[in-house]
Amino acid sequence: MTQPVEESHNPVNRIKLHADVISNSYKSTIHLDGGRGDAIGDNLTHFNFELEKELTGRDLKDREFTFKLLDVTDGANPVELGETTNDAKSKIVVSDFSLSKPSIYHYCVTEVPGNDEDVVYDKLEADITIQLVRETVDNQVKLVAKVSYPEDGRYL
Repeated sequence: MTQPVEESHNPVNRIKLHADVISNSYKSTIHLDGGRGDAIGDNLTHFNFELEKELTGRDLKDREFTFKLLDVTDGANPVELGETTNDAKSKIVVSDFSLSKPSIYHYCVTEVPGNDEDVVYDKLEADITIQLVRETVDNQVKLVAKVSYPEDGRYL
């Protein structure tokens, strides 16, 4: 479900989460980037969420931080959809994401705490909402995924 990649070729739905956390030695930051725009498909809409992890005080290592994606559409019964890690260039990609039923979906991205005692891992959550609707595009009815996130671009 999720794999880190060096470059994403999905410029429409780029998500860069932002949260500042200062530890004893390092500053850990995640930004929310983009997410404006739509992903379009006939009966199934495919897209990626792209995040970026920043670490101040030293360089990030490939696969150093892990992130979990949860489907929280049914608030009482969240479903874990998988995990992904950062690459050496700070990219975090939740890839091959697809939806097929018009509805409103809610997802949560969290950082999984690691074992480095010099880093305070983010405890914040990024809430992402996707509204999947049928719209006429080029004279054809297609599924359109509209991605939204907090206005200030910060974790909730």
